[in-house]
Amino acid sequence: MPRIDNPDVDFSLITGFKFRFVVDEKPVVFEASVWTGKEYVISDSRVLSSRRGFSKRTRHDFVIDGVPYQIDLTVASVLTGDWSCTLSKAGVPLKSHHLYYEKANRAILPISLGIGAVFGYVLCVYPEYWRLTIPIFIATLMVLNRFKRKLICETKIGA
Repeated sequence: MPRIDNPDVDFSLITGFKFRFVVDEKPVVFEASVWTGKEYVISDSRVLSSRRGFSKRTRHDFVIDGVPYQIDLTVASVLTGDWSCTLSKAGVPLKSHHLYYEKANRAILPISLGIGAVFGYVLCVYPEYWRLTIPIFIATLMVLNRFKRKLICETKIGA
């Protein structure tokens, strides 16, 4: 599960997105699956809007107590991870969550190439010692774990 320091936002590649808002003291949850493209707007255990979509921008219109609201999901980049979810009341933004990954550490490429060279050397020169590649692989995972990019969530209230 990615590390997000915001209780109103959850994201994982398995479960997808979950953005939480409060409208007139009622919780409104927007859920989107990254696998199926299914999106839901839920309030008080009722589905207010649902749609399946893989587009870069989707809008859900719904009504709570006679007042029209919209939730817009904008995917700026799937590869680099840049998403925005905005709740609007009659076209005026109330709250917005912007989710993105921090900048990548450029040192990871030379480290990965170096570790790959060690793997290749050990396997080509000493094929009978293939078991040595297992601890090297584990060490590689430990090193790459140190370079994980943190998922950042910025929340903006109002227009």
